[in-house]
Amino acid sequence: MRVGILGAGIFASESHFPVWRRLAGGDKDAEAKVEIVVVWSRSESSASALARKYSEVSPCDCMFGSDALDILLKREGYVDAVCIALPIAVQPQVVVQALQAGKHVLCEKPLAGSMSEARALIEQYKAMTAANANAPHLCIAENFRFEQVYRDALATIKSAPFGKVLEVSLVAHVPFLKDSKYEKTDWRRASSHEGGILLDSGVHMAAALRLLAGSEAESVSGVVKKKSPHLPKADTLAAVIETRAGVTITFHASYACRTRKFQLCVLGENGCVTMERGEHSERGEHGYFISVELDGSDGPSPKTFVPFTGIDNEIEGFVSLLSADTASQDIARTKHLLSAEEAFYDFALISDILRSSEQGGSAVQASSL
Repeated sequence: MRVGILGAGIFASESHFPVWRRLAGGDKDAEAKVEIVVVWSRSESSASALARKYSEVSPCDCMFGSDALDILLKREGYVDAVCIALPIAVQPQVVVQALQAGKHVLCEKPLAGSMSEARALIEQYKAMTAANANAPHLCIAENFRFEQVYRDALATIKSAPFGKVLEVSLVAHVPFLKDSKYEKTDWRRASSHEGGILLDSGVHMAAALRLLAGSEAESVSGVVKKKSPHLPKADTLAAVIETRAGVTITFHASYACRTRKFQLCVLGENGCVTMERGEHSERGEHGYFISVELDGSDGPSPKTFVPFTGIDNEIEGFVSLLSADTASQDIARTKHLLSAEEAFYDFALISDILRSSEQGGSAVQASSL
C-alpha cells in the first residue's frame, strides 16, 4: 500500500513518524506493510525535513503548497491512502479533497472545527458511500479509543462479577505552559475552532469516557472557564453527564495548572477499576497503572503498568482495515472505532458542555447526528 503523509508538523514528525517508519520496514526485522512515497506540507521546510527522515527507509518525495497537493492526489497510482495531520481550520477541506480523489483517509482528531462543519463532513461522506459501494474509507485517528489499558478495563467491566456500571469519573490536570512546543504553534495561539484547547484536546477524554461508560450521553451539564492568561479561550471545565443507560459521568479537566494528574475510575455495583497515568520507574516508559477492586476481595489488586499503545494501534488498525477481510469481526470493530460517527460523538460531548456553560450550567439535551 502506497501512503502519502499530509502535514509535517510536531505530531506528524514525532508521534506518527515512528509508527509509519516501522510499518514501512524501517525497524530491524520489521516487515514492510506500507510504502511511504511522499510527504506534503504547506511549507517547504517542514515537508523537506520529514521527507528526509522517511527517505532513510526508502525513497520519499517532498511536495509543498496547494498546487502540489492537487497534483499529488490526482496522479494516477501514486498513493492509495493518506494520513492527514493539519491545523483544524484547514484539515476538513483537505480530507474532502482526498476522498474525492479516491484516496483512503486517516486524519487526526478532531473531526472539524465546529458542530456544523462536522455534520456537513459526515453528510458529504455518507452521500459519497451511498453513491459508490467502493468509496474510500474515512477514518479518524483517536488514539484513546485504541489504548490497551482501556481494553483491559473493559474486559473487567464486562465480566459478571463487576456488575452494572454506575459511574465513570475523570480528573485531568494537563499543564499547557506558555512557550511549550505545542502552545506556541500559530493555530493554537490564534485558535478559530470551537472551544479552543478544551475541544482539540478534550475530545481525547470524551472518547475514553464514552468508551468506558458504554452508552451515549442523554443530558449534559457543565461550566467552562478561562483561568490561564496565555491561552486564548476557556481552559478549565467541570461537567456532569447522564447517559441513556443511567451511568453518571463526572469530568474535570484543566490546562491552566502546573501539576499533572490523570485518573479515570469506573465504579460498578460490585467493583471499581482505576487507571492513572505515570512513568514506570525501572523501564522509563510512560503509560497507565491499572488496578481492580472487587467486592469480597482483600482490597485493590496490585497496580499493573500498561504502556501507551494508542497511536501504534490506530495506525496499524487503519492499515489492517485496508488490506484485510472487512467482514471479519476484528476488522468490523476496528472500522467502528475509527469511524467518523464515533469522532462526531466525542466532538458533540465537548460541544454540549460548552453549550451548557453558555446557559449557566443548565442541563442540555445531548446532540446527535
